[in-house]
Amino acid sequence: MASKPKWTAADYAKRVTIFFNFILTICGLSMLIFGAWINATNNEFHIYTGDGGYISTSVLLIIGGLTASLLGAFGGFAAYRGSSRLILIYFGILSILFLIEIIIGCVIYGQHDNMMLAAQNGLNLTITFQYGFNNPATNSINSLQQRRKCCGSKSWLDWRYSLWRRNESLHGNNFVPESCCITVSRNCAITTGPSNIYYKGCATALSDFVDENVYVIGGVCFAFGVVQAVGIILTFYYYLKLRES
Repeated sequence: MASKPKWTAADYAKRVTIFFNFILTICGLSMLIFGAWINATNNEFHIYTGDGGYISTSVLLIIGGLTASLLGAFGGFAAYRGSSRLILIYFGILSILFLIEIIIGCVIYGQHDNMMLAAQNGLNLTITFQYGFNNPATNSINSLQQRRKCCGSKSWLDWRYSLWRRNESLHGNNFVPESCCITVSRNCAITTGPSNIYYKGCATALSDFVDENVYVIGGVCFAFGVVQAVGIILTFYYYLKLRES
């Protein structure tokens, strides 16, 4: 009875590399879904955080996740074929992508304060000049104030300087938008007592949002970077074994 052929080191490396690329594909799809979730569920921030970086950050996660998924599929195919040339190409792409992600991560972390300041400035401009005149901006501010239980930028007093407040046909008898009211109803903002409207400014809520997302996104990218680093080592090892065989 013929004995079964023993697996060589290259055979083991091949199977481990294929399994790794399966994990990389799953991680990429997870990152893609996470980026889409951030972009969809935090839509009240989209009007005034574009220059602050958070729309582009969620899109970056989507692009990064899609890239990782495709790269994982290519790596799995290259490992399955056992082609040293394809494995070398895959190794080069994975290494370059890893370096780019490190650079992007450092830039995002280093620009944290500037991103938050830009977002707050955007919020002020939206309240002062766009509310009541731009429907997406108006809906965004209303959603922000109701979901985060806040009013204005620093406080409800910011609305005194807005174009909306100067236009009586827009505000009627309300001192602030009705979305500032604790209990929203028609003309609920004709009085500005603390039992009637929110006194906390939305800049604080915006600051919390920026902080939460910086660290969550940073954590996801760090974990993904660890997976890629392991993949680079495995791929290079597999390449060496292919050259030996």
